[in-house]
Amino acid sequence: MATSPALSNTANEPNSPYELHGLLASRLLEKSPVLKKLLIYLWEHRAEDINEYVIATEALDRRSGFDPRTDAAVRVQVARLRQKLKEFYDEEGAEDPWRLFIPLGSYQIHAKPAMAGIVVPSEPTQILSKPEERPATSLPTTGRSSFRFLLPLVAATVCALPLGWLLGTRWEHRQSMQSGASRALTSSFWSNLLKDGHPTRIVFPNPVFFTWVDKDGNTLVVRDPSVNSYRDLNRSASLTGLETDRGKPVLAQDYTVASDTRAVFRLAQYLEPLGTKINPSSSSELPPESADSENLILLGTVGTLAPYQSYLDRLRFRIPEHKQYIEDIQPGSKGPMRFETVRESPTRIVAPGIIALLPGHTPGTFVLILAGYHTNALISYLTSVSGLEDLQKARASHGNPDFFEAVVLSEVNDTNPLHSWVAGFKAFPSGVR
Repeated sequence: MATSPALSNTANEPNSPYELHGLLASRLLEKSPVLKKLLIYLWEHRAEDINEYVIATEALDRRSGFDPRTDAAVRVQVARLRQKLKEFYDEEGAEDPWRLFIPLGSYQIHAKPAMAGIVVPSEPTQILSKPEERPATSLPTTGRSSFRFLLPLVAATVCALPLGWLLGTRWEHRQSMQSGASRALTSSFWSNLLKDGHPTRIVFPNPVFFTWVDKDGNTLVVRDPSVNSYRDLNRSASLTGLETDRGKPVLAQDYTVASDTRAVFRLAQYLEPLGTKINPSSSSELPPESADSENLILLGTVGTLAPYQSYLDRLRFRIPEHKQYIEDIQPGSKGPMRFETVRESPTRIVAPGIIALLPGHTPGTFVLILAGYHTNALISYLTSVSGLEDLQKARASHGNPDFFEAVVLSEVNDTNPLHSWVAGFKAFPSGVR
């Protein structure tokens, strides 16, 4: 199994992950090598869908014949680790700025800021109405830092992953795994898209952060969601204020949003049976014009898709900047002009997203856009039998166009997709590239 570079050192070395450093060195885990190994494994795989069998065989050294129906080892050890995390933050780690936790009924580890009295909103709801009022948010670093965070990290990036790790060994490891049980049955939708054999590039959005380092080596990393390039720093009163106080910052685009990461891994595994060559790239390192002969799959919010604005401008369904609705800029006699986000409960919402299939620059290539705040739900829709059947019905009702744009509503509980369906559909004009 490939090991994340960030975890190749011991807990006492400076390159250990910020959130794990205190835990791995704590007295609670001092005599629990099994729990230490399990903690590291869950942290490395926090952006993936993992199950009991995978945890047992890869983290707990169980043999390939492990059967979770008769062996409760994983459930027992995860429950022990869950309790140890609680005890650590109640005692030794009470001053830590971050909290790791494993929700009941889940094997995925999560991180959240431990800032008393502050509620962490999602990125779109944190944006205020005027540009000068948009708050900056800060990201903890693995180095020393005496600065206090300006605001808690927005929920959309709480589980941000180092981009180097994402595009490195873990991607290669997952691409090389040959597990028939984990492969989904591909559909004619994908088979038809990929039949010409062009390489397919999935573009990860990686938000723009700004870094300040003081004379003592303390680091402050800040993001304002209204700013998606270095040249737009002056759009943010918070960032320009920091620039006045601390000098010019350095651009930092070394993270990708965890929900987007999970979506991409899911899609790559789904497409594996077709033998499709999947190339991952970040939105900051791949200019739109550099992939003329490839298929492109672009996912993210309107902000993180800013380098590909020319594609978004071709759509008639639009997501206004920092809004949680989609509008139809060329409404017809049928269908709504706006698709709103609906909150059903404190944790459950119905969120709109855009799935658009456009022709690429080279004949036989395509550009697939998945835009919204819940790309994981859009990927789930495009990799499920029910989702693809729903999409095919929408295409058939509009004459089976080769290219199209659709508004897909997704019912989501926290970040977990429950159900998605087409709510708006437009055929893309034929002959337009």
